[in-house]
Amino acid sequence: MAKILYSVAGEGNGHAFRSKAVIDHLLKKNEVQVFSHGKGFRYLAKFFPVKRILGFHIAYINNNTSSILTFLFTLLKFPLMFLWNLRLAYNIIKIKPDVIISDFEPFTNYFSYLLFKPLISIDNQHMISYTKIPKLKNQSLYKIWADIVIHLFIPKASFRFITTFFYPKLKNNCKNKVKLVEPILRGEILNAKPTKGNHIFVYQTSKTYSTLLNTLKETNEDFIIYGFDKEEKDKNLTFRKFNDKKFLKELSESKAVIINGGFTLMGEALYLGKPVLSIPVKKQFEQNLNAHYLEEMGYGKYEEDITLINFFEFMKNLPTYEKNLKNFKHKKNKDFFNDLDKKITELAR
Repeated sequence: MAKILYSVAGEGNGHAFRSKAVIDHLLKKNEVQVFSHGKGFRYLAKFFPVKRILGFHIAYINNNTSSILTFLFTLLKFPLMFLWNLRLAYNIIKIKPDVIISDFEPFTNYFSYLLFKPLISIDNQHMISYTKIPKLKNQSLYKIWADIVIHLFIPKASFRFITTFFYPKLKNNCKNKVKLVEPILRGEILNAKPTKGNHIFVYQTSKTYSTLLNTLKETNEDFIIYGFDKEEKDKNLTFRKFNDKKFLKELSESKAVIINGGFTLMGEALYLGKPVLSIPVKKQFEQNLNAHYLEEMGYGKYEEDITLINFFEFMKNLPTYEKNLKNFKHKKNKDFFNDLDKKITELAR
């Protein structure tokens, strides 16, 4: 048995969804203390004792990251974040962890250096830094910025697991410290029995993406929409506040999915056999990379913005996407869990 400190980024739900599956597995044989913030804290606290940290958040305007607002909010909040999280140092020292695991959460990652504890990184963001990925049109500057952020968040790790549904080659200098693994899926997704209903499932990070809503209203399709934090009906749009059981049910029963480019939900949709229309948040290179490979592998469509033309083109090609999705293979986390257990045992020594 190992003592594990597990820290989870709280921006969006994807890190928390993935981490729940990992924590459920680790608790079978280990003592695990979970740290998170934001949406990650609210979700994980339903299942585990979680200590709250303060973390970074991104400001959005109409499906676009606002660098200025994000910087200002971070600048104003950083002194409080630093002091609050410094208080947690006592808790971390008291836990005396054998291993620290970080899902793209920077503060506890830095404590691993101070305490001379091995760090395991589990996320999809490091795909950008450690693999030979293609150049994307108009994304060069955003890739540079993504590389900087990734290096600042997790500058050094004993080992990195990078989750993916596409498999570019690793860079030569990291082959012994990095492994690509399949999307890590929650038990609720693995046990789901998907059906093909009449609605299209929509999840959005930006609450101000009005272009999407106005476009969807002009179609004859029915949409169930998460991410706008409200419960109401507006013509053919049904808005939902987040409810995990409803979320999973309505995702499993949809005939297609419209999302940004977040990796975890994309992986869940692909596992369930749902074609995906991906409209990545602008200036987020990692989301654009996911959408690029989604389209390249024939699992869905990648668009910079939604229009009636590209929406109807996506709908017309649903049979093709469904056929291609039958090639999506998943070993239900088994290989990853075996690799993770071995790495924890090795590092905990």
